[in-house]
Amino acid sequence: MNIREWANKNSALVTGISIVVLVGALAFLIFGGGETETRGPEQRWFYDLNTGSLFPQAPNVFPPVETESGDFNGEPAGVHAMVFSCGECNEDERFVAWLTTYPPEVKKALETMRSQGLSDVPEGTPGWINPIDPTAHELLATPDNLEEWFEKSGDMKEYLLTKKAARDKCKDQGKKHTYCYPN
Repeated sequence: MNIREWANKNSALVTGISIVVLVGALAFLIFGGGETETRGPEQRWFYDLNTGSLFPQAPNVFPPVETESGDFNGEPAGVHAMVFSCGECNEDERFVAWLTTYPPEVKKALETMRSQGLSDVPEGTPGWINPIDPTAHELLATPDNLEEWFEKSGDMKEYLLTKKAARDKCKDQGKKHTYCYPN
């Protein structure tokens, strides 16, 4: 007797097995296949504008942040650093491509929005703050030119050139750039 004949003679059993397999597959798709939660990094790099050193910070912190070295030009000296490598992300091979921070009024608005669970800009916030893309208000600079910060949304050409410079640094070595997180 071949499989087709057996399935025809035992159609109720084949139907039952098919239903169990289908329900199991649907349950797997709906409820997931175990602990596979996708999470972001535990920390990200910040840069001390006074010392030029990197330090880890929680990913939910808006720059600038206070540092042990004190203020830089009247503002906290800790800013977010975009750190890359053309190989391993160790201290010898990584480099800071650019730095980001927020103006004080934007940082305050973003912290208020987060703490209150708001999806809209809080009362009294300057009207130009974009709640849909707060990164549009990031200020960017390169570590070798801390006197010239530009707004990401205001000078997209400069932003893209800065990103391209990081990519090209590795491309010139025949490698691909990798974003680095603190260990």
